[in-house]
Amino acid sequence: MDQRGDGACVALDPLTSLCTRYDSRPQTCRDFARGGTLCRQILFP
Repeated sequence: MDQRGDGACVALDPLTSLCTRYDSRPQTCRDFARGGTLCRQILFP
């Protein structure tokens, strides 16, 4: 998935921090550990 300048996924809603494409997300996103260290670093630098 593409990322914004801050590293966040373009499908991530900036207000809710929820995926806007959750039901049709690619395998990479399915394998990504939501709430994991990398996720938190991207969302909360």
